[in-house]
Amino acid sequence: MTDIFIRRKRSAVMSALRSRGHAATELRLIAVFRTHGITGWRRGATLRGPASPGSACSFRVKPDFVFRPHRLAVFVTAASDPAAPSTPRRRKRTPP
Repeated sequence: MTDIFIRRKRSAVMSALRSRGHAATELRLIAVFRTHGITGWRRGATLRGPASPGSACSFRVKPDFVFRPHRLAVFVTAASDPAAPSTPRRRKRTPP
């Protein structure tokens, strides 16, 4: 699928987005980490990196959880799939 925005416009659109509405999901993930003894994560850390080849600017991201020793970033989102098991709904039956 081709992108409908040029690179500069896509960057402006994506930087205008702010995460919100998934604090409960993050708290559940923290509970899972603690229950299973998973350590080494940090919350709210900002990651910065150098410019990629062919790009004039560096990048900056703010993932929900960062495991620095493992170079791992975790982004948490709330479930948005309407057919997910947490939102049961009847499927229409098709006649035979």
